[in-house]
Amino acid sequence: MIPPHPLRLLPVAAMTVILSACAAPTPESTPAPAPTERPNPWPTMAPNPSPATAPPSQGDWRAVPITQGDWSYTQAGNISSAEFRGTAAGARLAIRCDRSTRQVTILRPGSAPAAIATNIRTESGAQVVRAEPQGGQFPSLVVTLGAQDSLLDRIAFSGGRFAVETAGLPTLYLPPYVEISRVVEDCRS
Repeated sequence: MIPPHPLRLLPVAAMTVILSACAAPTPESTPAPAPTERPNPWPTMAPNPSPATAPPSQGDWRAVPITQGDWSYTQAGNISSAEFRGTAAGARLAIRCDRSTRQVTILRPGSAPAAIATNIRTESGAQVVRAEPQGGQFPSLVVTLGAQDSLLDRIAFSGGRFAVETAGLPTLYLPPYVEISRVVEDCRS
């Protein structure tokens, strides 16, 4: 038997070299990226926040676990509503459309002696809105927006979550589920 010509082995040797160069580096050989500290682009509203509303230690509100609960959608006459309910009874936040006035209200259980600032954080930034106290059997803090307000779009399309911060109340970290978009569209159609 005649041994193969040395040039015939060249393609096999070349492929071996090429494939070994494509192998992924081992974890020990890849240096870890240096950690970078980012300043919090959205400082908290309250000058002395309570522990329930304090931002996470790293300053990234998007790293906080989402508030336990789920959204539901209802419609009755000219009113449609997306309500976020926690594990306990009662809504923690409601977003309602009144088609007759083309206004969207964001309601949160709570009370205050006068209007209070509420900070709504979304993926694209934060906006402070005025929450008016509403008395009655179920006291609430109410933010009223026109149906075309761009804040509604930023809430509905925020990547993964949005936050509602009101001094004296726990911060809510909520998923922007489709129920919110349905309510906004109800007011716009």
